[in-house]
Amino acid sequence: MRPPVAARGPRSEKSLDSKSERITPAPEMQRTRRRFALWRAINRDPACRGLPAAVAWEILDRMGANDRSWPSAARLAADLSASQRAVQRAIALLVSKNYFLVSPGGRPGNPNSYALKSLTTSSTS
Repeated sequence: MRPPVAARGPRSEKSLDSKSERITPAPEMQRTRRRFALWRAINRDPACRGLPAAVAWEILDRMGANDRSWPSAARLAADLSASQRAVQRAIALLVSKNYFLVSPGGRPGNPNSYALKSLTTSSTS
């Protein structure tokens, strides 16, 4: 025999569509949305087909909660079965298209750090 189901309380008269009661997504969801927005932008760019798109996916896949990733070019090359130089060119293309920001590793053996570039900021040339 099933236990009785608890009755629900009275529903609120307020609409969830009002601006005062909008539900804001959790920070994890906001990060995921930013990453997929960047991924869609990269996929729509004809210059970023093939290896650059695969490199972008690997960088995005490795990003932590701070929207930073630091895989080495050698690690990306091994994971994608590509040459290290081809991966470096793909990263240079992604950076030149303003999809990622790069912070140098500082010394040999320390990989570069990659961060998301905001899609809303416009680059001035």
